Amino acid sequence: DVDDDAIVLAGAVLLRKGVTVPPGQSGTSTDRTLDNFDLSDFWTSDDGAQYLVQGDLSGSTSSDDVVIVNGAVVLQEGFAVPGLSLRKRA
Repeated sequence: DVDDDAIVLAGAVLLRKGVTVPPGQSGTSTDRTLDNFDLSDFWTSDDGAQYLVQGDLSGSTSSDDVVIVNGAVVLQEGFAVPGLSLRKRA
């Protein structure tokens, strides 16, 4: 498995597969590296100062899908959305 996938913007490496450990991960293991990127799910602001990408973390596939904004995990599969207190209604 080659760790040569990366997100590069204006010559700056933002994220690297198998190397980058994005902060904000949930669960008992918060040191998981990025396993892949959904390149069709990569957006930037007009000036390139902010970005959003969807991808996967290494390890368990039950909590690997993530949304990363400016380098940090803001949503992670299997965990509540930060700031929301919702419960399922019957």
